Amino acid sequence: SSDIAACLTICIHLISQSTDNVTLATVLRLCLRITRDYQSSCTFLRMGGVKKLLSLSHKSGLVEFDTLAILLLRHIAEDKSSIETAMESVIRSVVTGQTSNASYGATIDSSMAKEIHYIIRTLA
Repeated sequence: SSDIAACLTICIHLISQSTDNVTLATVLRLCLRITRDYQSSCTFLRMGGVKKLLSLSHKSGLVEFDTLAILLLRHIAEDKSSIETAMESVIRSVVTGQTSNASYGATIDSSMAKEIHYIIRTLA
């Protein structure tokens, strides 16, 4: 766990630096992977990661920034049981035909579809 804290410290430092988009995307993906564990996401929050992340939103030219930031924030805001419950509800509605994929914003190219795919892979 001290290794995770050290890695998050470095990542948060890199988020606050003026890095190129490739580096920023890599750092955000690493943070996303680390914060899959709820305790680690709380550590990211305590270390000021959210504050650094939100300060980037206006400066970042990163195309996927919004999706990565939303997923990071969801890792912090929601524990695993909340995500499982929400996903079960969405999947059940779509599979049983009670609603269309488009009503959830889950068209093939949407960030919502990517998020849903990511959450399903995480829960698997």
